[in-house]
Amino acid sequence: EGVIDLRGKTTLRELFYLIANARFTLAIEGLYNHIAGAFEPPSFVVYSGFSYPEMTSYPNTVAIIQDRLPHCSPCFLDGLKDCPVPGKPCMGELTPAFAIDSIRRALAQPAGR
Repeated sequence: EGVIDLRGKTTLRELFYLIANARFTLAIEGLYNHIAGAFEPPSFVVYSGFSYPEMTSYPNTVAIIQDRLPHCSPCFLDGLKDCPVPGKPCMGELTPAFAIDSIRRALAQPAGR
């Protein structure tokens, strides 16, 4: 509700404009995170354990990550393949509610954290 789906409807230039003018960005580690790193609004990035957040964080990156990553992290496995670890522990706590709570807490903090 309240979301405009622009997938496949924008050029790369328009995507940059949208990210630069958004209140914040929410994405997994990847292109959107890297584009958002060039601008000021916070970029909330869901880190599952594929890579270390330190590898892809920018000054405006706010990591959404479990308190403790599993022993198998970072795995650097192709996200399209099934995880060989039963229960995929890197995603255990990363629910939509967890992400929303993380975003609300961060946005409630004064600027400059």
